[in-house]
Amino acid sequence: MESSDFEVVWPLGQRAQKAASADAFREFRRGPLDLNSAKVAFIWNYTRKGDQMFKIMQHMLRGEYPDISFVDYDTFGNIHGAREDEVVAALPHLLKTHKADVAVVGIGA
Repeated sequence: MESSDFEVVWPLGQRAQKAASADAFREFRRGPLDLNSAKVAFIWNYTRKGDQMFKIMQHMLRGEYPDISFVDYDTFGNIHGAREDEVVAALPHLLKTHKADVAVVGIGA
Protein backbone atom coordinates (compact mmCIF):
# COMPACT_ATOMS: atom_id res chain seq x y z
CA MET A 1 0.00 0.00 0.00
CA GLU A 2 1.38 3.41 -0.98
CA SER A 3 1.36 6.37 1.38
CA SER A 4 -0.05 9.71 0.18
CA ASP A 5 0.16 13.21 1.61
CA PHE A 6 -2.87 15.47 1.40
CA GLU A 7 -3.12 19.19 1.95
CA VAL A 8 -5.73 20.14 4.54
CA VAL A 9 -8.06 22.96 3.53
CA TRP A 10 -10.28 24.86 5.95
CA PRO A 11 -13.78 24.86 4.35
CA LEU A 12 -14.76 28.30 5.67
CA GLY A 13 -11.79 30.18 4.25
CA GLN A 14 -9.69 32.81 5.95
CA ARG A 15 -11.12 35.50 8.19
CA ALA A 16 -11.55 38.78 6.35
CA GLN A 17 -11.50 40.83 9.54
CA LYS A 18 -9.83 40.40 12.91
CA ALA A 19 -12.01 40.07 16.00
CA ALA A 20 -12.72 43.35 17.76
CA SER A 21 -11.04 44.03 21.08
CA ALA A 22 -12.89 45.14 24.21
CA ASP A 23 -11.54 48.65 23.65
CA ALA A 24 -13.05 48.72 20.17
CA PHE A 25 -16.41 47.68 21.63
CA ARG A 26 -16.28 50.58 24.09
CA GLU A 27 -15.91 52.94 21.13
CA PHE A 28 -19.23 51.70 19.73
CA ARG A 29 -20.96 52.17 23.06
CA ARG A 30 -20.60 55.94 22.95
CA GLY A 31 -24.12 56.29 21.53
CA PRO A 32 -27.02 57.78 23.43
CA LEU A 33 -27.71 56.00 26.69
CA ASP A 34 -31.11 57.67 26.94
CA LEU A 35 -33.17 56.93 23.85
CA ASN A 36 -35.67 59.71 24.52
CA SER A 37 -35.58 62.00 21.46
CA ALA A 38 -33.33 59.48 19.66
CA LYS A 39 -33.98 58.31 16.12
CA VAL A 40 -33.66 54.53 15.75
CA ALA A 41 -33.08 52.99 12.33
CA PHE A 42 -34.25 49.45 11.65
CA ILE A 43 -32.12 47.50 9.16
CA TRP A 44 -33.12 44.03 8.05
CA ASN A 45 -32.29 41.17 5.69
CA TYR A 46 -35.96 40.45 4.96
CA THR A 47 -35.94 36.95 6.43
CA ARG A 48 -37.86 35.35 9.27
CA LYS A 49 -40.25 37.69 11.09
CA GLY A 50 -38.16 40.84 11.45
CA ASP A 51 -41.03 43.07 10.35
CA GLN A 52 -43.17 41.75 13.21
CA MET A 53 -40.31 42.02 15.71
CA PHE A 54 -39.60 45.63 14.73
CA LYS A 55 -43.27 46.54 15.35
CA ILE A 56 -43.06 44.96 18.81
CA MET A 57 -39.78 46.79 19.53
CA GLN A 58 -41.29 50.10 18.41
CA HIS A 59 -44.27 49.62 20.70
CA MET A 60 -42.11 48.69 23.69
CA LEU A 61 -39.58 51.47 23.10
CA ARG A 62 -42.31 54.11 22.72
CA GLY A 63 -43.68 53.02 26.10
CA GLU A 64 -40.28 53.59 27.68
CA TYR A 65 -39.17 56.62 25.62
CA PRO A 66 -42.18 58.70 24.48
CA ASP A 67 -40.11 61.05 22.28
CA ILE A 68 -38.31 58.30 20.34
CA SER A 69 -38.67 58.14 16.55
CA PHE A 70 -37.89 55.49 13.96
CA VAL A 71 -36.63 55.04 10.41
CA ASP A 72 -38.33 51.96 8.95
CA TYR A 73 -36.35 49.11 7.40
CA ASP A 74 -37.81 49.65 3.93
CA THR A 75 -35.96 52.98 3.81
CA PHE A 76 -32.68 51.07 3.56
CA GLY A 77 -33.62 48.01 1.51
CA ASN A 78 -32.73 44.36 1.88
CA ILE A 79 -29.19 43.94 3.26
CA HIS A 80 -29.08 40.39 1.87
CA GLY A 81 -29.65 39.22 -1.67
CA ALA A 82 -28.89 40.25 -5.23
CA ARG A 83 -28.29 43.95 -4.39
CA GLU A 84 -26.74 43.53 -0.92
CA ASP A 85 -23.38 45.11 -1.87
CA GLU A 86 -25.13 48.21 -3.17
CA VAL A 87 -27.57 48.38 -0.25
CA VAL A 88 -24.87 47.94 2.42
CA ALA A 89 -22.61 50.49 0.70
CA ALA A 90 -25.44 53.05 0.83
CA LEU A 91 -26.12 52.54 4.58
CA PRO A 92 -23.73 55.18 5.95
CA HIS A 93 -25.16 57.85 3.65
CA LEU A 94 -28.77 56.89 4.39
CA LEU A 95 -28.19 56.72 8.15
CA LYS A 96 -26.69 60.20 8.02
CA THR A 97 -29.41 61.55 5.70
CA HIS A 98 -32.15 60.29 8.02
CA LYS A 99 -30.23 61.48 11.09
CA ALA A 100 -30.28 58.09 12.81
CA ASP A 101 -28.72 58.03 16.26
CA VAL A 102 -28.68 54.25 16.60
CA ALA A 103 -29.55 51.23 14.46
CA VAL A 104 -31.12 47.89 15.23
CA VAL A 105 -29.99 45.33 12.66
CA GLY A 106 -32.16 42.25 12.35
CA ILE A 107 -30.94 39.15 10.56
CA GLY A 108 -32.77 35.86 10.37
CA ALA A 109 -30.87 32.75 11.29
